[in-house]
Amino acid sequence: MHKFSCIAVLLAAFSYPAVAFGQSHCPDEDHHTSGESISHLWTGPVNGYYFQVGKAIAAASKHMPDEIRIHYCISKGSESNLAALLDGHADFAIVQGDVAHQFWHCEGEETQHCTNQKDSSRIRLVTPLFVEKAQVLLRPHLYVSSLSELRSPHCVWTGGSGSGSEPTAKVLLEAAGWSREEIAERKSGCHHVPGSLDEALASLRKGEDLDAIIQTRVAPSRPFLEALKDSEIHLLGMDLTAVQRMTEDGIYRQTSIQRSEYPAVRETVYSIGVQALLLTRSNADPDAVRAMAELIEDNQDDIEHHLQRNLLAEGGASGDADSDAAVMVDGQAVGPTRLTLVGSRVSDSLIPYVDPEAKPFLWPWPIRRDAFIRLAILLGALVAIGIFLRMHSGGRRLATGYCREILFVLGGVLLWTFAALWLQATEGDLNEHFTTLSASAFALGENVLAKLPLQLAFAPSPTTQTGSAIVSVFSYLALSLATVYFLPWLKKYWQRLRPGLLGLDAPARTATQRKKQDAAAPQAENTAEKSEAFTRVAGA
Repeated sequence: MHKFSCIAVLLAAFSYPAVAFGQSHCPDEDHHTSGESISHLWTGPVNGYYFQVGKAIAAASKHMPDEIRIHYCISKGSESNLAALLDGHADFAIVQGDVAHQFWHCEGEETQHCTNQKDSSRIRLVTPLFVEKAQVLLRPHLYVSSLSELRSPHCVWTGGSGSGSEPTAKVLLEAAGWSREEIAERKSGCHHVPGSLDEALASLRKGEDLDAIIQTRVAPSRPFLEALKDSEIHLLGMDLTAVQRMTEDGIYRQTSIQRSEYPAVRETVYSIGVQALLLTRSNADPDAVRAMAELIEDNQDDIEHHLQRNLLAEGGASGDADSDAAVMVDGQAVGPTRLTLVGSRVSDSLIPYVDPEAKPFLWPWPIRRDAFIRLAILLGALVAIGIFLRMHSGGRRLATGYCREILFVLGGVLLWTFAALWLQATEGDLNEHFTTLSASAFALGENVLAKLPLQLAFAPSPTTQTGSAIVSVFSYLALSLATVYFLPWLKKYWQRLRPGLLGLDAPARTATQRKKQDAAAPQAENTAEKSEAFTRVAGA
């Protein structure tokens, strides 16, 4: 029966163009042949990151023993997902944080679904997943420096109907000084309004009708990466003052787009970040909600494993993306492979909307769980080393002979750890290279090396001003401490190392050295004569 239903779904996908172009579609099965109940997770268009994350969650749910089975569903995006939850068609959905915020507070376009506080409680939070960034692409040879210069008669595309990009774009334009009338007429300069992102990018490449695209997506995003690489399309940054103003209420996060994400970007581009949330409805099955929260929390590595495979398959890798064992070959994964918000502390503004069944699985502390465990292990190891150096006879001898070296190493480890912890707390939600403590420490080391005059440009750059400041301060501090430590050794051996390092000949003798050597010469001759006389006498 299950096979026939899958065949029917495939036939429907090929028979109706609407499905192929990203219209909402979800399987009709309510039970598997083995009897487990089905929960439907609404994701996004087929070429989107939400879709890949939903597929990964569904694949990981197969490893949950008789608790939950997820079917991922194609949809138009955040607004259509929210409507599906309210209509009872979806059990779970991935929705942009600002779209959910507008519904919970009965603001903006979502007031049609919400009339009072009781209505807003119909949607609940399971867990935050990751952060997306608002990105603005401009057509070739359009030289504007801010969003305020894109007013009519320019043609600006802000996403298809039902997506979450459109509400975010309206907020961006309003922050840039557009009036509500100008925002409503942002498509007035368009001869033809694109129906999808692919169509919009094709029109933008031609540079004939469309002037700009505003989308909220993860960075890097494959469609944008290819558009920036293969054409004269360029990325527009946002005014830092507007970014700071938009991030005051906590809905958005200050962030930036770096060259490490899009190689075509020559310099840092400021932007805002918005959380992608996993939501459910208030009348959903409590057991399913609890199982989903447990799946996300305890099987994060498994979900991220399948997410990476999905991105590799999207990039042309050969192999079965849904398999657990088969190796993916010859593919390029474009997009974050980590759910950066899973295991992070939920913001205070979201706590009132957390589903009671999911709340026990959310981490309440500012320091992430893995960082807390690793930090406890490190501090325990340092305490053990201190006890050994204090109590053991061999440790006391070691501490007496190498006290300066031991203090330098232990102090460096502590400094490095706390800098990595601070960087993780600042960047971990926004950048997968800083999500775990070990990854943050490694990325910090790469950034320190990249600041040396060695032409190293491989380091993942922090995306916030605070993160960049932490890296800079730590780099200068580490260099200063290393200089202080090695200065006595360098001073001692400088005269020997200087000729080889600078390519010079051996230094000439100074006047003082010549006087000492000339004064020592007669004494050496007298000593040699006495030694020779003694030898003759002894021989006689």
